[in-house]
Amino acid sequence: MNILYVNYGPAGNNTTHHVAGFALAAKLAGHDVAMAIPKGSGEWPLRPGLMMPLVDYPTGGKWEKVFKNGQAPSLIHAFTPREGVRKFVFSLYRQGLDAALILHLEDNEESLMERFTGKTLPELCQPEGAAARATLGPGLCCPLRWQPFLALADGISVIYPTLADFVPPDVPWRDLPPILDLDFFTPRSRDEAGRQALGIHEGTSVLCYSGNDHFANRADVRQLYTIAHSLNQSGLPTKLVRTGRIDPSMTANLPFDPAEFLITLGFVDRAELPAIMSLCDIFVQPGGDDGFNRYRLPAKVPEYLCLGKPIIIGPANIGTELTHGVNAWITPHGTTEEMTDACRQLLADPPLRQSMGESARAFAAQRFGLESVGDRVTSFYEECVHRATTRRGPRGLRGPAFPAPPTEHAALSAFLCEEATELRGQLTDASRQLKSIHKEAESTRKRLAAIENSMAWRMAKPLRSIEKRLRPPRK
Repeated sequence: MNILYVNYGPAGNNTTHHVAGFALAAKLAGHDVAMAIPKGSGEWPLRPGLMMPLVDYPTGGKWEKVFKNGQAPSLIHAFTPREGVRKFVFSLYRQGLDAALILHLEDNEESLMERFTGKTLPELCQPEGAAARATLGPGLCCPLRWQPFLALADGISVIYPTLADFVPPDVPWRDLPPILDLDFFTPRSRDEAGRQALGIHEGTSVLCYSGNDHFANRADVRQLYTIAHSLNQSGLPTKLVRTGRIDPSMTANLPFDPAEFLITLGFVDRAELPAIMSLCDIFVQPGGDDGFNRYRLPAKVPEYLCLGKPIIIGPANIGTELTHGVNAWITPHGTTEEMTDACRQLLADPPLRQSMGESARAFAAQRFGLESVGDRVTSFYEECVHRATTRRGPRGLRGPAFPAPPTEHAALSAFLCEEATELRGQLTDASRQLKSIHKEAESTRKRLAAIENSMAWRMAKPLRSIEKRLRPPRK
């Protein structure tokens, strides 16, 4: 089958690597794959010599430029129900596409909307929340549309099982974590030369954090800075090596200067990440069990585990699967004090760090390896395509023999009501603009009439007649 992946962001974001793992599994199973992105085109490597075409959203529908057989996709796997993705997917169905739809959840979208706007979800859903909703943009969900969008899917994949809390009834779901290249993220010895090049002296411990700063992880990043500061204050010289986009405002009002221990490398090529990560002694994933961390799997954590380094993590997401003291150090609540103390204990116990790292690698190979996840991906694809075939008639329309379940009727009704409300608003705005144009035209007509009736206009009539006779004829 032809499978179209839809990425809410640009090629190269974390979602791209998640898509690439699934696409590789699908490709090895004999399917053709492509990924749609908001802007840009080209190819993305799945493995040496195996590429996946990239197409921008406007190219969607021109399938002869996308898939080898020139035909439309049989399946869309859209990563996140965010507004830009929703609009693109609906544009394809409006063109008559008949394809199964899987939506992928990788975050608590409600938490993201609330953190971004500073308003609760009920506030955002009220008429008074329209202004705040308008600030969300294509990179986040619409609070009124995202759940109805989920209910219209043939299946939902989740990056972590807790996200099943957001899956509507009657929609099948699967836990499909990222597939990692175990040969790329492979354990290696500590890069002593690299540490020296960065000015890291002998006897200095190194923490590493590869990830971007953004509105949702502000508290977690500040917590990580506080941990590094506390270690230095307690007599354990420590550096924090960071890659990715760093927001200077993250350090505002901290009672210390992170520049004393922070080494920032900015954006680096993904090929350099394993070597940079090998600089560290311990990985720390900050954050406790809150509404944001509970429903996610930080992209960097599976990579940390694969590299065979010890990781300190709170009791959220994958911290509930790992075993304390065996393949990770699990803090009871994910507080700054608990994580700082865990760092002290691990730094003082090299044999424990060694054994914990080896067990972490074994866990990652089982949880995120191609052999473990690949078959689950392709079997879920086949299940969802079959479900779509039985639920719909030609060109994606419901067949009379397969009525939609009540929950889907409710979701569709809510979605259509919101669409109708938006269209009514657009018609109202257009009507106001039209009235304004008519009013301006009437005002202009009156001004012209006044000019024509003026004494100056009448006195100048002979001159206009002469000017008209002297005007060169048109060719």
